[in-house]
Amino acid sequence: MCAMMTTGAVTTAPVEAPNLNNLNLKLYQRITAQVMEVRGVEATLAIEGTPVVAKMPSAQQAADLLQQGSAQFIVTGLSGDGIILRLVRQDQQTVNPSIIQPRDLATRLLEALGLAKSSETMTLAQSALKQGVLITPHTLSELETALQQLGEWGEEEADLAVALKAAGLPVTPGSIQMISQKPDLIGDAIAKLLVQLQSASGNNQATPQLTQLLAESVRLLEKSMLKWQQPADGLAQDLEFIGKLLGRSFENELSQQIKENQQAGKQESLSVLGKLQQSLQKNGQQRLAGEVEKFIDTVRHNHLMNTKSDPANGRGHWAQLDIPLTIKTGQAQQQPIPAHIRIAKRESGGEEKIDPEYTRLVIQVEIAPGVPMEVDLAFASGQVQADVTVPNGTIEQLAISEWPGLNEGLVALGYQVKTSRVDIGKTRLPGGLPEVNKRTRPFQSVDMAV
Repeated sequence: MCAMMTTGAVTTAPVEAPNLNNLNLKLYQRITAQVMEVRGVEATLAIEGTPVVAKMPSAQQAADLLQQGSAQFIVTGLSGDGIILRLVRQDQQTVNPSIIQPRDLATRLLEALGLAKSSETMTLAQSALKQGVLITPHTLSELETALQQLGEWGEEEADLAVALKAAGLPVTPGSIQMISQKPDLIGDAIAKLLVQLQSASGNNQATPQLTQLLAESVRLLEKSMLKWQQPADGLAQDLEFIGKLLGRSFENELSQQIKENQQAGKQESLSVLGKLQQSLQKNGQQRLAGEVEKFIDTVRHNHLMNTKSDPANGRGHWAQLDIPLTIKTGQAQQQPIPAHIRIAKRESGGEEKIDPEYTRLVIQVEIAPGVPMEVDLAFASGQVQADVTVPNGTIEQLAISEWPGLNEGLVALGYQVKTSRVDIGKTRLPGGLPEVNKRTRPFQSVDMAV
């Protein structure tokens, strides 16, 4: 919806609005709007549940409006193009008892639960309200315990802890720190570390042990990139290897070696990189050792995504794998592009398993930075429903022309394609790490008589 807003001495500018009939506004009507979001000079308001984007004269005025949480306006103009609102000065605003600010609601909830109103519990309660997480004494205790182990923490850390809880993932100091980082995409991380280790391999001053570990690590990283232009059986073998390599944590690998009394590094696994990091530190190469550690942390992000989630949160059960994909054009090998694979799991007897007969396979590839294409295959008793989502019409025609090949491949595997379609639109990759919801939700009180 479009709105022009004015104040007594200060003029706010135009905005866009939906159907005015939805609001049923009248001239000189006083309304209360919740300030949902501010981006630069634009403020997104909620008027009776209808979003209105208002353009302010300056970013500072928009930011001031956000600080208020809600504001009152008088409708001074109505037309087919939009509305004109006059912002009522704060000292002239009347209190609307139906609008509850998140801080006020957090206070009421803590009082109702019989919990102390400390700055920590208030911060957590407000964050939980923002992100739609059910507030209970147990939930607040769990979140606060994990945050206290971090040492100093504030609103940002509280938002991250609540986001983990909302996703049904473990809330621990380690998981909070992990999602607070901004890791490279796994494909970028592999390509970057590979170049660094190849460069270090040419150092003649390295010890024999370090030289061997560098060579093993380079081979491991080269094998962790899926080479697209190869026969199907080769793709299947490489994909299985990459899944085991990147899908199994360093700690899990060490535990397995201890149980089976294996020598660390004997098999191709992340433990090779762990030994390389230690060897680099002993040889005084702290910077490169830090880069190896950073890569291992990036892989840990993949592992966190595959942690069994709380089924009550509705997040769904997915085996998730993000891998680098390389495509050879002529004699040159392209830079790896990110490929994201999601496979639906079924829960049976308290265990999550992938059932090939009843599952869903989602593959998303970025054909250009920030331009994803997605193939979504739903399997049920030998039948397949295939949905392909592309970013534009050019890719749509390419996908349609390539569809017969995909159909033949599925048939060759024994599946019958029941329905298929190619759509232009935005992809919605399931799973992934939780994201913090920064938008404040409007809350209204309701009087109930029983």
